[in-house]
This record gives sequence, structure tokens and C-alpha cells, in this order.
Amino acid sequence: MLCREFLFILAYQLLELCRKYKKLSIQEQSLQH
Repeated sequence: MLCREFLFILAYQLLELCRKYKKLSIQEQSLQH
């Protein structure tokens, strides 16, 4: 079973999505001000 590796991959992808979302939100805030 590769359940552990699968979970690590999912967690890593979630972290990457969060980073991209944070960058986008920061850019939007800087544009608004």
C-alpha cells in the first residue's frame, strides 16, 4: 500500500495551492490600495 506516499503528495499539492492563493490575494490587496 502506498497510502502514506499518496497522502504526502496530496498534502504537498494543497500547500502549493495555498501558496499560489496567498500570492494572488496579496497582489489583489496591493492593487486595491
